[in-house]
Amino acid sequence: MAEKRDLTKILVTRINDLESRIKLLEQRAEMLDDELVRVNKSIMQKIDGIEISLENLGRKIARFSEQVKDLVFRMEQISKKVDKKVSKEEFEEFKNLLELFHPLKSKFVTREEVLRLIEAKK
Repeated sequence: MAEKRDLTKILVTRINDLESRIKLLEQRAEMLDDELVRVNKSIMQKIDGIEISLENLGRKIARFSEQVKDLVFRMEQISKKVDKKVSKEEFEEFKNLLELFHPLKSKFVTREEVLRLIEAKK
């Protein structure tokens, strides 16, 4: 019977030891679960922040794209206006023609005066 008691005592001790280990493992598992929840929460917050940053970046890119389109449109308008402008050479040529036919500066000859000059030379 003494052996039975010793065996029972050993079994009880082992069972108590195993229960302690199981409790310890359960506590570690709970701590890991808590840590996993914290890590998931942190990751989700960072993902939300990245999504917000991407949305802001998308809006900025859209605004930049609109500004570029507006600049291209304005440059085309300016180019068309420049094409319609008279060059400096054309302006000078036109100015010279105007001066040539300016009635106050030019001396025109009538037909009769030309005919008289021709007769006088003969």
